[in-house]
Amino acid sequence: MQKKIFDACVAAAKERKAKRKVKAKVLWGKTIKIGPLNREIVTLLGLRDKKLNGPLCRIHEKDVSAISHYGGLAYHILSQGEYPLMRLVPENVVWACRGANIDERFHRARYAGKFGKHRLIFGEEKMDRLEIMARDFERNPMLSPSKLSKKEKISMRDKLWTEVHGFATEAA
Repeated sequence: MQKKIFDACVAAAKERKAKRKVKAKVLWGKTIKIGPLNREIVTLLGLRDKKLNGPLCRIHEKDVSAISHYGGLAYHILSQGEYPLMRLVPENVVWACRGANIDERFHRARYAGKFGKHRLIFGEEKMDRLEIMARDFERNPMLSPSKLSKKEKISMRDKLWTEVHGFATEAA
């Protein structure tokens, strides 16, 4: 007798849970978190640079696909640690190997500053433009792409996906 009552309660609970799951999908859809969305945008920006400028690492000028244990990544010219508002700026992200990212992280002084490698690789004009942009974002953070709403970031991601891969995502 008690087993029948227990089984009926369990069945009713499962039915309620299934109804809640369907209702939740209708109300909220798939939840997109900002952190993974930002990482996806940065990766797509790196792939966009690879498509525009070729598969060579922009720092070491070596073929990234030939160095299988390194692989390719997005690389921030102005460090995202020092300039977090520059993280999603397309001009600040280039295609590079893991070694370039690691080397820049541990030897930042070699790359940054008036006499750093970045000025030799990317040119004075681009570096000055990026530094001016970073100062402007520090004065008014709302101008930065990092401060876009979630909906605007999803739109940015979808546009980048289409640009890199040549076709729209299912969500777009």
